[in-house]
Amino acid sequence: SLTNQNTTLELQTNHFDANMELNSQVNIYRIVQELLINAIKHGEAKHILIQCIQNEKTFFITIEDNGKGFDPSKMPISKGIGLENVKNRVTYLNGKIDIDSAINQGTTINIEVYV
Repeated sequence: SLTNQNTTLELQTNHFDANMELNSQVNIYRIVQELLINAIKHGEAKHILIQCIQNEKTFFITIEDNGKGFDPSKMPISKGIGLENVKNRVTYLNGKIDIDSAINQGTTINIEVYV
């Protein structure tokens, strides 16, 4: 539903466990949802690649966009901000997050969580 004439989304998936715990599914959904909204709303991305791959109990999420990017070292740290919510969900799933972004060069976010 986020795809339109200005924005294209590409989704690549592999090896989903249909029996994954519902709580993990919801948290992964919310993580991807928040990152997509950020890429479109704040990054003004025109193309977004989403990769979701499961390898047994490890779930990998990668989101790459061609948006305007930002300086990760200058991100505000405050409650209620979307990226802070993503970090909290990743922590809840005993995972880690890596953000690679630069002004006018887009953003790549890699997440590894345990389900």
